Amino acid sequence: MKLVVKRREIKELVEGWILLYGRRKVGKSYLLKNFFQHDEYYDVLNDGSIWAKGAPLERISDPDTLIQLISSSLQGGKRVVIDEFQRLPLWVLERIKKVHPKGTLVLSGSSMGVVERVLNPSSPLLGFFREVHLGLIHPQDILRSIPSVDYAAYLRDPWLIPLMEGKDILRDLYGMLSWARYTVPSLIGEIFLEEDRKLTETYRGLVKLIGEGVGSPPEMATRLYGMGVIRRDSTSQIAPYLSNLERMGVIKRIPIYKKRGFIFRMISPIFSVYYYIDAKYGLERERPPYEVVKENLRKAHSFSIEDFCVLSLAERLGGEVRYSHTPEIDGIIVDRRERPIATVEVKWGKLRKKDISTFLDKCSEIGGRKIIVARSGYKDHDEATILMPDDFRRFIIKE
Repeated sequence: MKLVVKRREIKELVEGWILLYGRRKVGKSYLLKNFFQHDEYYDVLNDGSIWAKGAPLERISDPDTLIQLISSSLQGGKRVVIDEFQRLPLWVLERIKKVHPKGTLVLSGSSMGVVERVLNPSSPLLGFFREVHLGLIHPQDILRSIPSVDYAAYLRDPWLIPLMEGKDILRDLYGMLSWARYTVPSLIGEIFLEEDRKLTETYRGLVKLIGEGVGSPPEMATRLYGMGVIRRDSTSQIAPYLSNLERMGVIKRIPIYKKRGFIFRMISPIFSVYYYIDAKYGLERERPPYEVVKENLRKAHSFSIEDFCVLSLAERLGGEVRYSHTPEIDGIIVDRRERPIATVEVKWGKLRKKDISTFLDKCSEIGGRKIIVARSGYKDHDEATILMPDDFRRFIIKE
C-alpha cells in the first residue's frame, strides 16, 4: 500500500535545539528526511561511521572533523540533523553544545539511552534541547489519509504501510504474522540492546502478558512470580520495567475510572495482535493455517478497533481515556477534572436495538454523551449518538 501521511508533529520541529525520540519504526527518519527542511543530515551507523548529506564530506570517520563541521554550520545559522545520535560518544555532543543556541540542531534517536543521555538530571546536555516524542500517527492524521477504519487502526504504525495490501484486513493481519514473528520482538529488543542491555525475561514476560490482554499490574506480578521470573509476588518488582516500556512508547497506562490503579495496554495494535495469537498458537515455532486462526484474528482485530475508536474520540473531544471494570465499558472519556465527557461503546459488527439499551443501562449513572461506534445495523436513537464507519471518520477529522 502507498500512503503519504502528513503528521502534526512536523509543526513542533521549527527552530532551536530539539531532541526527537521514540520507538524504532515510528517514522522519525522519514519525517526528518521528507518534511523537515534541513541543510545537513548526519546518519550515525552502528559501526560508528557517519554518512552525511548536504555537508562538505559524504563520509566522516573522525569525531573532531564532525564537531568542526557541525559547529561551523550551526554558527552560520544552518539547520542540522544528527540521526541515531546516541551512537556518538557523549564528549562529541558536549563539544558541539558550546555553540548553543545558534542554528537549529535536531538530535534523533530510538534507544532507552536517548532519554537518559539528554534528560537525566545529571546529563551535561540537560536544558539545551526541547524534547519531542514521536509515537504512532495520530488518529486524525491517519484518517485524513485513508478512509478505512479497519486499516487506519494499524497503519498508525508507519512500518506497516508498505506491507499491507488494503483489501481484506483479516488476510492482511494473517500475512503480517510472518513478518511480526521476527519484527515485533526485535523492535522491542532493540530499545535496550542499543545500550548493551538485554531484553530480560522480565521485560519479555511483561510485553507478552500485556499483548495477551493482561493489563492489571497485580495480575502481571502474580503470573511472572508463578513462572519464576521475579523474586516476589509484588508490583514493586515490575514497576520500573513498566515505566521504561511506557517511556519508550511500547505500552500505555489507562487510569481506572473513579478508582485507584491502572491497566496497561500495548500502544501498537499489531503488537497486540501478534502476542494475542502467539499466546494461543506459539508463533515463534510456526504460523498455523489461516482457517485455524481466523476467529481469533477476528477477536484480536475487534480489540484493536475498540482501542482505536476510543482513543480517536478522546483526541477529538479533548479528553482522556479511563477504563471501567464494573460496569465493563469500552471507554470513558473525561476532562481534566475527571468529569465525564462521553461514554463509548464499540460494536464492530451489527448493532441491534437491544445492544443500545444494554449499553445505556450500564452507563446510566455516568454523565456526558453516549456514543456507540458500529460497523452496521441500527442507526438512530434519541439517547445515544450512533456512528457508522463513514460517520465516525467524518466526526474524527471534523469534516
